[in-house]
Amino acid sequence: MKDSAGTQKIDEWSEVDQYYVSSAPRLPLGGCHGDEDGHVFEELGRIVEEVTGLNRKDGKPLSLATSGCDIESRLHSVALLRCTITT
Repeated sequence: MKDSAGTQKIDEWSEVDQYYVSSAPRLPLGGCHGDEDGHVFEELGRIVEEVTGLNRKDGKPLSLATSGCDIESRLHSVALLRCTITT
């Protein structure tokens, strides 16, 4: 399995800029953008693979993976805490 397979990727249309934006929250420096949705998403996968390959080469932690990290529950906990503090 590719390193990018377990990495959360966000693909969305920017009304303001009129192009597709793909990003990975754990990817340093964000992601990429372009005119074609599928192409941008594939490019993001290549970027994640390149970053994990460089990390492997430099002896740094490999994973940018977010699957299996229960991010939804973590975000929910932060949101509840924030609501408790502000109310």
